[in-house]
Amino acid sequence: MLKNSSDIFKLDPTLIQGLLRVGGRLRQAPIDNDARHPIILPKGHHIVKLIIKYYHHISGHSGLEYTLALIRQRYWIINARSTVRSVLNECFSCRKHQAPTSQQKIANLPEDRITPSKPPFTYTGLDCFGPFEVRRGRTNVKRYGVIFTCLTLRAVHIEVANSLDTESFINALRQFIARRGQPEEIRSDNGGDFVRGERELREAVQEWNQSQIHDFLLQRNIKWTFNPPTGSHHGGAWERCI
Repeated sequence: MLKNSSDIFKLDPTLIQGLLRVGGRLRQAPIDNDARHPIILPKGHHIVKLIIKYYHHISGHSGLEYTLALIRQRYWIINARSTVRSVLNECFSCRKHQAPTSQQKIANLPEDRITPSKPPFTYTGLDCFGPFEVRRGRTNVKRYGVIFTCLTLRAVHIEVANSLDTESFINALRQFIARRGQPEEIRSDNGGDFVRGERELREAVQEWNQSQIHDFLLQRNIKWTFNPPTGSHHGGAWERCI
């Protein structure tokens, strides 16, 4: 005779083939016998933990509710929710997959990103993209884009380059300066990594006459800053535009 204070008193336990099972009101239900009368198991037992780990594994490391639903198709664990939760909290795979991603502390913004008192494009980011095929007469020719972004206001200016030689790039830079004014500093990716994944553009940029470009900028007192390779974010707001 069970006492009213027993943990299994409300389960109306019944002994079937030497196993203590849940009684309840589902004796006439057309379902599997294990589902009608789940086996009652104590909490915290080593075998109980193994059963929980098994169902947690076959469920694909699902959460508490789904694992608990699978277990209750055959077993009724006393204080099951807290027991299952404690076992799932010890699952190494779940802790690894659900761990928060590490985040790097963001450094201070560079001066060219936080100087609001100067005109737009005083500090400019630069990149190239393309090629695009355009129709000229009866033939298709390649054209490239040179994109300038204001590092302070994030305004955008695009020029067309007929090719990727040094002269075409300088012409695009001249057109930009004539339209938007002379910048104090231009920031871009470093030579070989100037354009993401575009072999043709990367090889062409490597062949640029850097001294010729440097002389052009030096005559106008423009500072050119190269970001480190694979570090295009060093400009503070520079994001690849392609």
